Amino acid sequence: MPSVVKINVLTVPEEQREVLEKRFASRAGAVESSDGFEWFELLRPQQVLGCTTSCRSP
Repeated sequence: MPSVVKINVLTVPEEQREVLEKRFASRAGAVESSDGFEWFELLRPQQVLGCTTSCRSP
């Protein structure tokens, strides 16, 4: 069976990021037990030279 990739980009105010991370952490294992599930990863934005990782190089 071919893999399917789902990517969600969430815009979360900085003061709410910890709440969001805790909500994801509290559901750990809920998705992973689904038939065919392969991988889950929650990424945080990182500050690099004054911009987030979504900034593009010139």
